[in-house]
Amino acid sequence: MRKGAPEVTGRDVHCSYCGTRFGADISWPGTCDRCGNISYKNPLPVTVMLVPVDRGLVFIRRGIEPEKGKPALPGGYVNTGETWRNAGAREVFEETGIRIRPDRIGVFDVRSAPDDTLLIFGLAERLHSRDLPPFAVTDETTERMILDHAPPDMAFALHDDAAETYFRRKKAAGRPAVGVAVILIRDGKVLLGRRRNSHGAGTWQFPGGHLEYGEAIEDCARREVFEETGLRIRNLRRGPFTNDLFTGEEKHYITIFLIAEPEPGEPVLREPDKCAEWAWFSWDHLPAPAFLPIRNLLKQHFSPFT
Repeated sequence: MRKGAPEVTGRDVHCSYCGTRFGADISWPGTCDRCGNISYKNPLPVTVMLVPVDRGLVFIRRGIEPEKGKPALPGGYVNTGETWRNAGAREVFEETGIRIRPDRIGVFDVRSAPDDTLLIFGLAERLHSRDLPPFAVTDETTERMILDHAPPDMAFALHDDAAETYFRRKKAAGRPAVGVAVILIRDGKVLLGRRRNSHGAGTWQFPGGHLEYGEAIEDCARREVFEETGLRIRNLRRGPFTNDLFTGEEKHYITIFLIAEPEPGEPVLREPDKCAEWAWFSWDHLPAPAFLPIRNLLKQHFSPFT
């Protein structure tokens, strides 16, 4: 310690090598005046969870300091030997009684906080209020709330910012998206793929995808078919459209169908993370379960062969 320097208090006040107390003017990383070794002080990781329930998020009212009595998102420190996802699931259960699956937690945001912590904001899978257990007051949490907006006077500014960002993105995502599906015809059959790792996983759908900004519908059809199957298409023409509301996933699409013929060649799995297999089927014997746009298309009594 430098002679005459005031002593520091709290955590990280001693050299981890020789035990000498650091002076008040220590900066990090800090060099010990006695042994010359460098000590480090790193931000502590904290997992903060956004848990969607119905059309809102789970908030708690804090029962402990700091900011006792104010609303916040559930969360807490990551323990040694614990993944941040497991920490998030544990904290949610401890503070709200709600069980969530760690393997279905995604990264929503990562922010550095003024108190020298690193906040990892996780986004859990959507739950339904009817499936939630009763809430019991704990030493840490006096109330559990499901709100469709960030409550006023939240305990932490970064929690408030994350919640506001979530609701803002949710509102923007509430507008219907445009999907393009291509019905490829060859030898009296149509090509379908079995979806995976996306909404409608396990159902069968035509090649296709999202219409990009400024993109022509026909160009989107050519691009998506080639990206997914490696096939080039010809004799492209427009078909009907469907209005597809995925109520359980809160997704809304307008799907535009086009009919085309593939150039010679067989489809390949160019995006195996999105499609498990490609196969040809007759129109009268389409596989089940079918993706929602196909089910809605069949309600129109449409056939690409007429």
